[in-house]
Amino acid sequence: MRELFVFVRDFQDRDFYLTADNRRISVQEYSLFLKLLKGSSHCFVKKNDDEDFEGMILIWKSRGEVTRRYVKVVAKSPLIVSHLLTQVNWNIPCELFAKVSRTSPLLSVFQSKGFKFLGGRGDQVLLRRGRTAILPRVTDQGKESDDGQRSKS
Repeated sequence: MRELFVFVRDFQDRDFYLTADNRRISVQEYSLFLKLLKGSSHCFVKKNDDEDFEGMILIWKSRGEVTRRYVKVVAKSPLIVSHLLTQVNWNIPCELFAKVSRTSPLLSVFQSKGFKFLGGRGDQVLLRRGRTAILPRVTDQGKESDDGQRSKS
């Protein structure tokens, strides 16, 4: 866990932060990283062949007047973000939001993965991906089961 924190801390992405009391807090301390993880429902990571971290996406649940799930991403390249967002699209069916800088190269990556422009404020834009259908899982038998799973006859 500490290795993942070091990756996040050293990366210094201004679009990756913890929100508390309507303030953006840079994740520079391990305790803040753990707080961010605790408020997240999912975490996807990508490592290279040497087992070094290349990227991470969290699905973080805001706790305010309106509850929203935000995609928080830190990665070494837009290609890694694309791979991680594919995992999100395959595994997370609920409505998702992302705040990204207007000048970020990740803006087009989010849009290519189904996120639509919802609004903007300052130098950030708010993106939204609506609910998606999760494809039924195929079991060893190959036919869909009663709970939406597929199994072979």
